[in-house]
Amino acid sequence: MFSVRFFPWLAGRNFYGRLLHGRGIESTIARADASLLHRSTSELERYFSRPSSEFPRQNAFPVVFRQQKTR
Repeated sequence: MFSVRFFPWLAGRNFYGRLLHGRGIESTIARADASLLHRSTSELERYFSRPSSEFPRQNAFPVVFRQQKTR
């Protein structure tokens, strides 16, 4: 079985840290904890109050296609 303690080594510390942070945020949202609101700013509230159609489209997994040169 894959051990969790090898995951930071395999995936990288930055990715693992972000994964743990995301899990913490998910559990905070699931508990309906208001602690996130205490750290919010008016700028963040304005930004996230926009409809999703106004946000730029981003590809989380960009793929680059390289053309082979023909002679």
